[in-house]
Amino acid sequence: MSGFAPRPRVAFLRSLLLTFLTIVGLATPITALASGISAPRMGAGWASPTFATPTSMHFNPAVLMSLPGVQLDAAVSLTWAQATYERNRRATYQRADGLNFALPLAPADIDPGRSGWQPISTGTVLMPGGSLAIAWRVSDKWALGFSVDPSYAAILAFPDEGPHAFQMQEVAVLASFLTPTLAFQPTSWLQLGVGVDVVSGLLSLRQVVDLASTPMLRDALGEPPISQKNDFGPKAPPGVRELDVLGRAVTINQADALSWSFKLGATFLPRDDLRIAIAYQHSTPMVFTGDAWLDMNEDLFTQDLASQGLSYPALVKGKAWVELPLPATFRLGVGWEVTDTFALHAQASWVRYSAVRDLTVTLQSPDFIQPQLGLGDTTAISLARNWVDTVEAELLAVWRTASGLRFGLRGGYHSPMSPDATVDLLSIDGHRLIGGLMARKAWGGFALSALLGGHYVLPRTVEASDYDRGNGIYTLTILHANVGLEWRW
Repeated sequence: MSGFAPRPRVAFLRSLLLTFLTIVGLATPITALASGISAPRMGAGWASPTFATPTSMHFNPAVLMSLPGVQLDAAVSLTWAQATYERNRRATYQRADGLNFALPLAPADIDPGRSGWQPISTGTVLMPGGSLAIAWRVSDKWALGFSVDPSYAAILAFPDEGPHAFQMQEVAVLASFLTPTLAFQPTSWLQLGVGVDVVSGLLSLRQVVDLASTPMLRDALGEPPISQKNDFGPKAPPGVRELDVLGRAVTINQADALSWSFKLGATFLPRDDLRIAIAYQHSTPMVFTGDAWLDMNEDLFTQDLASQGLSYPALVKGKAWVELPLPATFRLGVGWEVTDTFALHAQASWVRYSAVRDLTVTLQSPDFIQPQLGLGDTTAISLARNWVDTVEAELLAVWRTASGLRFGLRGGYHSPMSPDATVDLLSIDGHRLIGGLMARKAWGGFALSALLGGHYVLPRTVEASDYDRGNGIYTLTILHANVGLEWRW
């Protein structure tokens, strides 16, 4: 894993930049919660590839050419989210305190109580935030912009105990985009834009890891000198999973990542009342690095097999690397000024979530080294994701009045990215309906705006989860409100 370690001077500069981005990022709103670690964003209410406002540069950097003078948008927000999970055990399990590491199970070892519907688990979060975007029309040909946008997030907290614990207890992931943007208008009918994204990420995770699903335990027990038959590994059957002795708590605390990407955009102006926009957001490779702790305080691992070369400390301390690419996105937008007081802005997106095939956590610690068994200091825990590409469709209707009032109504649909085989609380997902109601009042170069919005994921029943890991019913509801200030010079 030495390839991940930055050189001392680079590490110092990286630390300074991460500190700045973290402060800015934590002051900005969590734009999406749960629905996968890379989540469909909630976004600013007025923002779209064709609507002329500074926050729209995230969707289409060319929009800067439609903003006269200098414009600044700032906002504060409050977001609430609640997810529920009612697990349905559809497979056969042994007693949680059992020690049968290979099938078949004797009838006396099967636990009839570990089947069917389990109690509902509920996770919630309430978070404040804010946002910032600045645009400057330098001339008739050029414009500059700058924005901070927390585009991807997954934040949920569940109780430590319950039928959800092997999926997730608590997760907090934030990726903030700090983007300087340049726009150019070569002709009266074409606007172009480019943005360079500096992406800062933070990750914390608590979960009970089932060591029965890891190659580490399969090899440690199955190879000489222990040579104990087992069915462990990534394809372990449910009958040997989720045993108390093999369920070990892992914590990754404030792992950080720093990467970069870019976005491109173009707006076509065939008529004064019509805008057509296309935009592309490039994918971003993210590797989160931080401290990790693995609870191995169980006699099986600390003393029972010590004479055969297997002995771990009660608490394994080390470093963790979590690899998680943020997907590429293609966008198409159409804006139509229907009348002097009414406009429609439609957008469609194709998000390349299929780039995420698995979620891999690599742990490195000298405590992992077991010389007699030939085990080194590094192990990997891989969780299949096999996400699919998604489509998003949204419509923004805008009404304006002569008194300086503007009203907006947003509605839309986002398709799910998680297949039934791999959906769980780390990627709680489904058919998503979104809506928002906005209002804005202007006084000269100053304006005050407000937004009430929400996302609702239709209840999702899963019956085909791999290894019975995520079967059950999932729900997700997100509500948010913000108040914004705008200045125009």
